[in-house]
Amino acid sequence: MAVTGLVLAGGKSSRMKANKADLLFGEQTLQQRSDNLLRSAGLSEVLISRNENHENTDYLVDIYPNKGPLGGIYSALKQTPNDLFVVAIDMPLLNRDLVIRLLNFYDQQKVFNKKMYVAHFSHSPLPIYIENNPVTQGYLHATLTTNDSNCSIKQFIKSCQGASLEHPQVNAFSNINTPVQYNELCKAHSIK
Repeated sequence: MAVTGLVLAGGKSSRMKANKADLLFGEQTLQQRSDNLLRSAGLSEVLISRNENHENTDYLVDIYPNKGPLGGIYSALKQTPNDLFVVAIDMPLLNRDLVIRLLNFYDQQKVFNKKMYVAHFSHSPLPIYIENNPVTQGYLHATLTTNDSNCSIKQFIKSCQGASLEHPQVNAFSNINTPVQYNELCKAHSIK
């Protein structure tokens, strides 16, 4: 099955007080970094879920707005027939080796478990591999269209059969939500 990359960049960035997708980490914005990361792992198609009025009409806009990451995931599943490999815009330490490791893990586990729909690292709900099928789409549609439903990725993972992979690089899953976290991460990695 072909796999499409999805970069979740549609959040309001209210704690950051600036759009995270446009923040620089080294010489690239976080959006460029995420896109390049997925392409370097062999994904030729990468969608950017970014809910804002922008001159770039290539951004994927949520079918059900204001539903968080699941809204972006559902919209991407409806956009492509492919499975998805989803990353968050605010995880700049995620690396190619981890992406490839999770892609390979999904492939290996699928051989033994035909009812597996998602795969992720045990440390974090993102990145996540999501099989594009009626089960995952149906769950997301029901969740996104039901009032007071839990629209978290963690709940999605609990509700769909899947597998998690242990990995020692826990710091690679760190995300940045505030200017202090962003500045500390840049300083720790000698990035100005």
